[in-house]
Amino acid sequence: MRNDIFEAMKKLVYDLKRQISRQEGETTRSAIRRIMQKLWSPLAVNINPEILEKENLLTCRFLLSIGLVISVMVVGIEKLLYQAPSFEAIAGLAIMLYLIVLNIVYKAYVTHNSTLFLEIISLILLVILGAYDLSSHPQTSVFIFPFILVLLPPMILDRPWKLLLLILLAGLNAYYVNCYTGNEQILRENVVRLTCAVFLSCVLSFRTAYQRFRSYEIRESTKISAEHDPLTGIYNRGGGTMMIRNCVDRQESGTFLIIDVDNFKHVNDAYGHQQGDEVLRRLADTLRMSFKGTDVVMRMGGDEFVVYAVGMVDYTVVCRRLEQLVESVHQIMINEKDQEHVTVSIGGVINDGSYPSYDSLFRMADKYLYKIKEKGKDGFLVHNVSYRGIL
Repeated sequence: MRNDIFEAMKKLVYDLKRQISRQEGETTRSAIRRIMQKLWSPLAVNINPEILEKENLLTCRFLLSIGLVISVMVVGIEKLLYQAPSFEAIAGLAIMLYLIVLNIVYKAYVTHNSTLFLEIISLILLVILGAYDLSSHPQTSVFIFPFILVLLPPMILDRPWKLLLLILLAGLNAYYVNCYTGNEQILRENVVRLTCAVFLSCVLSFRTAYQRFRSYEIRESTKISAEHDPLTGIYNRGGGTMMIRNCVDRQESGTFLIIDVDNFKHVNDAYGHQQGDEVLRRLADTLRMSFKGTDVVMRMGGDEFVVYAVGMVDYTVVCRRLEQLVESVHQIMINEKDQEHVTVSIGGVINDGSYPSYDSLFRMADKYLYKIKEKGKDGFLVHNVSYRGIL
């Protein structure tokens, strides 16, 4: 057993030495930069800002609700037991009501800056608790503060280094307040409590934040895998259809396109499925580059693609964009020796916001796709009439 522990410690020291030792051809400055980056990377882990603000907004509302309930309970219990609530209980209730009013009055700001708002009110509450502990319990001060310091920061979702800074600021403030106590014995005891609370809070906050970040990364990657086509990397039928349905439900105008590869069966039969897959990948890349990042590009299945170009409703602009797209598709070669290139047929409909559903757009675009195929393929036809105009 002792040998196993010794071997484990030896391996740990060896790994640490290997990490901090200079690599071949590396300067001292580069080695220091590499080590600092390795130490910093877990502290500066990143996450989607929208997810960050959304999660912290929920946490903020939860904490304010819990704080209000506890404050009301304390005031009510003290009134029942002592006929009148204490000044501290009323002050606590007033502070919670003030924070809730701030949250309501500045709702738009708080919604988009919930992380900062949550960190500020957390720091304020920790400062108030530290001062209250010392003033109300001079013989056993800093009793509630360590408990809240350990409990509160792990509830905030933010980069670990910011959480560690918040904890250190709260700990330093509590230490500064405690320096005013006249009893050296109490001061020493409080320093021990504060040191333990700060250390435990840092460990819990870092661990909790890291686990939550990893959880969101896994969730996002799973969501992306479920909504995207593995061959082309663009939206699959399920993911793309859902996105377009959401656009139509919000009455977002745009141009709906169905794009079909001409004679794709010939490509598979003559050159093999591997070449067919390469054609689909390159076509997906061309579509992605031809439209904005906010547009929806998806593979319906087989050789059929769908695009919803949000906000593109001018007929002249649509035709110019599709002419450029057709030319770009011609650059995709099937057989360079025979100069055989890819062609597509495109049926489209301009939605001015009047189309009631995804299905109505698809039917109209499919109708025009059929017409362009009858005319000889390798081109486009776009319907430019409001849905009300065809009823």
